[in-house]
Amino acid sequence: MMRNKRILGGALLLSMSLLGGGLNMGFSNNGQPAIVKAADTKSQSTLAGWNTGKEVTYKGSEATYHAYLSEDGKNAWIYLVETTNKTKSLKFPDTVEGAVVTRVGYDTALRKLEDADEFNQNISGVTVEYAHGVDGWSEKTINVESVVLPKNLTILESTALSGLRKVKSITIPDGVQKISAETFYGCKSLKEVKLPKSLASFDNYTSFSACPKLSKVTLSKENKSFKMQKGLLLNKKGTKLIWAVPAKNKITVPDSVTSIADNALKAGKATSVYLGKKVKMIGKDAIAGKKITKVSIAKKNKSIAKQGQCIYEKKSGKLLIAVAKKNVVKIGNKVKLISEDASLCGSRQLKKLDIGASVKTLQGAWGEFYRAGYVTTTKVYFRSKNPPKLTQNNDKNYCYLPIFRDVYVPKASLKKYKKWYKKNDALQFVKLKTF
Repeated sequence: MMRNKRILGGALLLSMSLLGGGLNMGFSNNGQPAIVKAADTKSQSTLAGWNTGKEVTYKGSEATYHAYLSEDGKNAWIYLVETTNKTKSLKFPDTVEGAVVTRVGYDTALRKLEDADEFNQNISGVTVEYAHGVDGWSEKTINVESVVLPKNLTILESTALSGLRKVKSITIPDGVQKISAETFYGCKSLKEVKLPKSLASFDNYTSFSACPKLSKVTLSKENKSFKMQKGLLLNKKGTKLIWAVPAKNKITVPDSVTSIADNALKAGKATSVYLGKKVKMIGKDAIAGKKITKVSIAKKNKSIAKQGQCIYEKKSGKLLIAVAKKNVVKIGNKVKLISEDASLCGSRQLKKLDIGASVKTLQGAWGEFYRAGYVTTTKVYFRSKNPPKLTQNNDKNYCYLPIFRDVYVPKASLKKYKKWYKKNDALQFVKLKTF
C-alpha cells in the first residue's frame, strides 16, 4: 500500500480536487508543514529591539495611527491604521511622540500564542491571503485615494498596502531596501510607482500582483542593484530579467539578458514574449503568464530553440516553456527531459498533456509545471514505448507519477507502464488506459 503521507505530500492530490484546488493539506511542495505557527522563531529577530508591550498612537486628520517605539525610544513602528469609509488619504506621520517612523506594516510575529490564524494582514488590520484571492480590501479603506509614507521609512512590511483599490500612485521612500510579497497586492487602480534608490531586494511575483494598470515604474540611476528599462526591471548589469510592469502587453527581452528569474513573467497582462539572442537560462515559472499565448526567439540565439508549443535547451533537450493552445500542450520530439522548473503559459488548467516519445527523463516534481496538484482533470498521454526514467525523486512523501486522473499509454506497453506505477507505489491510484 502507498503510504498515506506520500499521497498528502505529493503534487497529485485527490484531496485538492475535493477542496476546490490550491490547498495542500498543510504541506508545502517539499512535503513539510506549510502553516506558519503563531509563535515561531521569526519573533525572536523581527521584534527584537521593539517595545511591543506598550502602544502609542498618533491622531491624524483622517486616521489614527497605532505604533510601537523602539526600546531606546528613537524609532517608531506604525503597525495599524484606523480608518473609516470617509478616509481619502493616509498621510503617515514622520514622527510619533518624538520618535522617527522607520517601519510600517503588520508583522506576523505580533500574533498572540493562542492565535491560530496563519495569514497576514494589511495596515488596516484586514486579512490578506494571496493563494485564495484575499487582497485585504474592506469598507474601511474603500475611499482611500492617496498614501504618503514617512520620509525616513526603512522597512515596509509585506501586505502593508494591499487592497487599496483607489490609490493611483505611490512613492516609496529611498531608505526602503526591500519590496516584499503582496505589499501592493490588489491595488487595482495603481498606475505609477517610484521605487526607492536603495532597493536591494524585490519580490517579483506577488508584490504588485493584481495591479493591472501599473504601467510606469521609475528607479533612480544611482541604484546599485537594479535598473528599469522600457518597463522591465533588470539587474544592474542588464543580464537578468527580474520583472515586467503588469500593464505591458508585449515583452521584448533585451539582447543583453542571459537569464530570466523565477516568476519574472508569471503575472500581468502580457500576451507575447520575445526572447533575445543571449537568453540561455530560464527560471522556474519564469514565463508562466496565463495570457501569454506567443513566445518567440531571436534567430541568432545559440542556446535555446522552439518546436511547436515548446521552448527547449538545444544541448540537453530540457523543456523550458510550454505554450498551451486551447488548454492543450503537445510535447514535441526535440524535448528529452521535463523538470519542475519548466514554465507553462497560456493556461492555468490543461485539459490534455501529450508527452512525446522523445521524453526519456522526468526530473524531480516535474508535474508541478502543469499544476498537477491543483488540477486533476488533465489527461496525460505517454507516447514512449518505455516509461520515462524518474530522477531526483528521493522524497518518500511525494508521488512523482500522475494519479487520480486519466493516463493513456501505448496498448503494446501497458504491462510496462503498470510495472512502472507499481514500482512507485501508485498503481492502485490510477486507471491506465490505452491508445
